[in-house]
Amino acid sequence: SVPSLICGAEIVFSSVSDDQAVSEVMLNAAFRGALSPNAIVIDLSTVSPSVSAAIAAHLDGIAYMRAPVSGSTAMAEAGTLTALV
Repeated sequence: SVPSLICGAEIVFSSVSDDQAVSEVMLNAAFRGALSPNAIVIDLSTVSPSVSAAIAAHLDGIAYMRAPVSGSTAMAEAGTLTALV
């Protein structure tokens, strides 16, 4: 499960397909509960600003940064995506 993977992690990167997917991963108590108090969560998903705001509110007290990536599958495979920070 995602919570078991992130338990104790200092930095968590997430990159999922859309608003629904990122909401299912991050907007639940198990995800929030598994994060260490000093965790940093960086979301690379291309999602709506309203969902990002909901995640930031849900992760209250945890550092959260939205950094969507831009590029194609070929660019991802070549390691040349652009992160919008």
